[in-house]
Amino acid sequence: MDGMKPGHIVMGHASLELSYSGIVPVADRGRVLEVTSLRTDRWSRNQGHAGALMREVCQQADDNDMFLLLRPEAFGAGGLTTEQLADWYMRRFGFVELQAAPLILVRLPRTAAQQWAAAHEYA
Repeated sequence: MDGMKPGHIVMGHASLELSYSGIVPVADRGRVLEVTSLRTDRWSRNQGHAGALMREVCQQADDNDMFLLLRPEAFGAGGLTTEQLADWYMRRFGFVELQAAPLILVRLPRTAAQQWAAAHEYA
């Protein structure tokens, strides 16, 4: 992935959209990207593709000192609920609740020291 800029990102069997968010003041939009439409091919689900893509996006956000926003929403029957998705983003990628209704999550960029500590925790 070449830097952090809006657009369609594909990695393996997963894809997502990054865009500037309309809920962020214009002056701050250059440091905040919204993650939408995280998808995995139906036949490739539960194999870690979406997680790998999100790890890459989060790493790029850290490297570029960017904030990430997202609104977790359940998609289709049989998948994760909105609550399960929110928990997945918070536990695995460091998102926190910014707003409860509608639910909006934010991920602050990690400093180099925080990245090192997270990588070596429980090692």
